[in-house]
Amino acid sequence: MTTLRSTYNLWRSYSMSPYQESSSDTLAQFPLNNESERCVVVLDIEKVDDSKALYTLLMPWELGRCSLEAGKRHVNLMKVIWLGTFNIGCNLVFEHYNSRPDPSKPVTQEEYRDLMDLLRPRVSQFLGASLLSRVITVLPCIPFTAEEKMAVAAEAV
Repeated sequence: MTTLRSTYNLWRSYSMSPYQESSSDTLAQFPLNNESERCVVVLDIEKVDDSKALYTLLMPWELGRCSLEAGKRHVNLMKVIWLGTFNIGCNLVFEHYNSRPDPSKPVTQEEYRDLMDLLRPRVSQFLGASLLSRVITVLPCIPFTAEEKMAVAAEAV
C-alpha cells in the first residue's frame, strides 16, 4: 500500500504491508521486483490537491506497462491489480445512508447501487474523464451496522 499526495511522491512512496516488516522498496521498485507476477497495488489517495498528480498512472493502467525512469525499459504491469482508496464523496455516502427510512438496517443491494450511481459523477469530477474511463467500478464504503460493529468488537477481544 502506498499513500499518495503528489506526482512527485507517487513512484517514490514506500510500500507498506500490515503483514510484513517495513519495506525500503518504493512503489517504483515494487513492480520491478514483482514483474509479470499477479500482485495488488493499493493506493491510499489522500489529500491530493490536484488530480493531475494521478496522470502518471494513465500509462500503466492503459498499456499495462510503463517506464519508471526516462530512457529505461518498460516494466510489465499487465498482471497488477490497482486499487485506490480515497474519501471523495464521503459526505454524500453519510447523507445517503442517514436519509434511508431505517439507517439501522443493512443497506439493500438496490440502495447500494443507487449510491454507486450517485457517487460516480463526484469521482468523475475529481479524477477527470481520462482516469475515470480506466476505473472499472466505484465502490462506496458504507458505515457498519450495529451488528457488524459487534462482530468487529468480538473479533478484537
